[in-house]
Amino acid sequence: CSSEGTLRKSDEALERWSVRGIQRFSGLQKGLIIAGFDALKPGGELVYSTCTIAPEENEGVITHLLAKRPTASLLPVELAGLAMRPAVQEWEGKTFPAEIVLCRRILPQDNDTEAFFVARVQKAGRGCRETKGRRGEYGRQVAMILDRFAIPDSVVAGLAFESTPAAVFVGTPEAMSFDALVPLRRGIRFCRIFPHSIKPASHAMQLLGRWATRNCIRVTTEQAVILANGGETCIEADADDGFVLVVWEGFVLGTGIYRRPVLRSQMPRFRPVD
Repeated sequence: CSSEGTLRKSDEALERWSVRGIQRFSGLQKGLIIAGFDALKPGGELVYSTCTIAPEENEGVITHLLAKRPTASLLPVELAGLAMRPAVQEWEGKTFPAEIVLCRRILPQDNDTEAFFVARVQKAGRGCRETKGRRGEYGRQVAMILDRFAIPDSVVAGLAFESTPAAVFVGTPEAMSFDALVPLRRGIRFCRIFPHSIKPASHAMQLLGRWATRNCIRVTTEQAVILANGGETCIEADADDGFVLVVWEGFVLGTGIYRRPVLRSQMPRFRPVD
């Protein structure tokens, strides 16, 4: 790493330091963490630690892993006797995933030490010690969406999920295990995966959203027509900013994105609602 955490004791580290060096190390670290994670057995853990405070080499690297490997999740870091601070959530206009706060920063002024960054990563699968079982069984992205809309675990207990770097798909176990032919994809898209967000898919939410009890916005017929055609409407709702479910007469039309008081459609206009 760029060794920023050793500057208090090393003049050489300061002489070697440069923004270009941070960028170069960050690229190397992203490749290393992916290789390390891929070498884990299901349920295995990886600790990523640096002696730098540069977010590009710390939170940025962990964000890269979470985006590229859907089976990766973060675990709490506990180090007795050390004062630790949560990871930063924003840097130079970029917002890191919410779970990044589980990573820890150890700063010189808190412990009279060098500076360190520590992240604890787990690969989903058998042997997973994550307390929320569905994170290990279904994957981080699925768990986040279930939590977002308070959909009970029992709703998806009999379903199977398949992850790719860009999306998660859901279907019956029989459909997901069918291998007589090589399909373009199995099941229906549950969510899309982007570097800094996870977008629930409207067609999956039409099926599973009926059990949601959180972040659902009920709309009138007039508003429903506007949203179904890809528009936006103003509405005061009891919902958090971010992705929401659009509900009309008890039926989930699809997804929207809410920035109070504006509700903007995220429903694909080329798909009819059955």
